[in-house]
Amino acid sequence: MRRLADEIAAITPSDRKFKVEIDGPEILTTLMSPTTAHGMIVLRLRRQIERQTPEMAALNDTNMENPRVEKLRIPDLMALPEDALDPSSDAVDAELVELVAEVVSKTNPENDYVKELAAYPAMGIPTYLLIDPREGLVTVYSDPVGGSYRASHTYSFGEKVEAGRWTIDTGDFPRYTD
Repeated sequence: MRRLADEIAAITPSDRKFKVEIDGPEILTTLMSPTTAHGMIVLRLRRQIERQTPEMAALNDTNMENPRVEKLRIPDLMALPEDALDPSSDAVDAELVELVAEVVSKTNPENDYVKELAAYPAMGIPTYLLIDPREGLVTVYSDPVGGSYRASHTYSFGEKVEAGRWTIDTGDFPRYTD
């Protein structure tokens, strides 16, 4: 399945950015069109993670895979120990990742609220940070068991968010405009 996903990614038009992900027997393709607000949130989150935990790598738009459950995802941002990175690998080992963050898109919110919310606990991701600039909300999902998270807590933009080992200041996260 991974080889087929790589072949599909290789033939996508170079002038468009697609995510090619694996979900068991399915290959998922998504046209990416992040807004400036989306990019700013990812940037500001990455800076906070790196400032609070300099030993951690905060990577965005990088393959993350758990072959045991046949899943490959490309999250907006993931955090893991930098010394666990293998530059010769095509994907980060999902079982080493401590936090995944997704910024909900304007056009496809169900992807982050449904598909990723099922995929990340199955992949063993301990903390899933879901940032929704449409509503000005951040939800932290934690305590994965099987295919779901047992705990969640929702915050409003402007609040300090406890997510794993990090305290995220959401005061400068922009909202989407109509």
